[in-house]
Amino acid sequence: MKCGVGVCGSCDLSGKTCCRDGPVFSGEVALGLPEFGKQKRDATGRPERL
Repeated sequence: MKCGVGVCGSCDLSGKTCCRDGPVFSGEVALGLPEFGKQKRDATGRPERL
């Protein structure tokens, strides 16, 4: 994470920030995120398709 407080957006998952709303999400929440399991972030924080 770049900032750790939700300002930079590098850990954003469909409107949820891992640093503020997580990093642990329930299974229901994780499976409801359209990005979950379909992309990852590179070292700069940009999303990449899996």
